[in-house]
Amino acid sequence: MSFSLLFFFIFSQKVFLDKIVATVDTEIITFRELKASYLLHICSKREKNPEAILECLNELVDFLVIQKEITEKEEIKEEDYVEEEERIISELGGLDIVLEILNTLDMSWDDLRKTLSAKIISKKLIENLFYSRVSVSLNEIEEYYKKKYIPLTERFEIPPRSLLEMTPLIEKEIAKEKTKEIINEWIKERRSFHEINILLNENDIRNIIGAR
Repeated sequence: MSFSLLFFFIFSQKVFLDKIVATVDTEIITFRELKASYLLHICSKREKNPEAILECLNELVDFLVIQKEITEKEEIKEEDYVEEEERIISELGGLDIVLEILNTLDMSWDDLRKTLSAKIISKKLIENLFYSRVSVSLNEIEEYYKKKYIPLTERFEIPPRSLLEMTPLIEKEIAKEKTKEIINEWIKERRSFHEINILLNENDIRNIIGAR
């Protein structure tokens, strides 16, 4: 193929120039992945500031660490994707806005699902490993009821429900909080066993903040 023909072929296609913003051992995270994860609310942090973008990148690093540490196979079902997609559509304010962002990123809906898959698989692996290990005592439930639930009802001037009524909900909330703490500590520990390099720079951050 001649140089002129090769030049025409390359530039007649849609080309998206990308770069690496982080590595976990031999795995990479690209600028495009980070930008998509941030703008499409795949990450937990959504404030439009540099700290939130770094938090988002660290969350993507965590997804890779989790999958390296927990090697069981996990299948992503259609409902897993739909649950995340519905959350994103709701948070961003409608399907039209999501499609507009995808168009800006030169991404298809299948590309969105590929980006979502890392989060979904990591979440499923973590749930299987940790969510059945947490126990909540009656004393913890009573303390939560007195110190958190009752003051909340007083603040909003609503009649409190009984401890008996609230026990299942409080138990679930405490278990959720305890599990989150355990998971965060576990990920922090496991990260230390991997070579992690953050290559994001100020220009990358400005590019993302200035987008949409």
